Amino acid sequence: MGKKYKIPKGQPTEPESTTQAENAQPSLDKVLAEMHEAAVLLQQGADFKVQYTETTGWLFWKKKRQRVRTFTLEEPTLSILDEISAIALQFDYSEKELKAKDNTAAVSEARRAVHANAQKLAEIIAIAALGEEGCYEIRTNGGLFRAKKNKKKIQSLAAQIYHIATPSQIHALATKVATISNLPNFIASIRLLSARTTQPENRIE
Repeated sequence: MGKKYKIPKGQPTEPESTTQAENAQPSLDKVLAEMHEAAVLLQQGADFKVQYTETTGWLFWKKKRQRVRTFTLEEPTLSILDEISAIALQFDYSEKELKAKDNTAAVSEARRAVHANAQKLAEIIAIAALGEEGCYEIRTNGGLFRAKKNKKKIQSLAAQIYHIATPSQIHALATKVATISNLPNFIASIRLLSARTTQPENRIE
C-alpha cells in the first residue's frame, strides 16, 4: 500500500498555481479592448455599405448598373432609439425551445424565429442606418417643431437589407446597433432623475 500524506493544520500549503491568474489576464485585456472599441464606436460611428443592382431604361433598352450606398451607424437620438426599441420588443422566439435537447425541436424553433423576425431585424438596421435625418422630415413653422416619419424611405432600405444581407452580416450589424444604442447611459439617466424626484424633500421649519 502506498503512503498517505496529510497536511498538518496551520502548515502552509504549496504556492497556488499561477495558471489561473495567467488565464484571467487575457480576459481582462479582452474586456478593456471591448470597452475601448465601444467608446470609439460611440464617438466615430461605423460605416457599412449596401450594394444593389439598379435597372434603368425601358423594354429592350434596359440597363443594369451596380450601385453602392454607404451609411454610418451613429449613436441614435431618443426618437430613433424609441423606434428601434419598439420593434425589438416585438421579437418572437422561445429561448427554451432554442436550447432544447431535441435538435429537431431546436431547429424548428430557429426556423420559426427566422420567419417571424427577419423583416423586423432588417427594419431595425434600416432605421439605425438612416438616423434622425433619414427617418424624419423635420419642419419648423411659426416656431413649431414638426417631425414627420418617412415610412417609404425606411421600408425601401429595409427591403434592400432584407434581400441582400446574410445572417453573418446581420449579426455584425446588430452587434454594432446594440453598442451604439447606448442603453446603459439611458437607463442611468432614468435612475438618476428618478432618484432625485422620488427622494423626500428636506424642509426647513
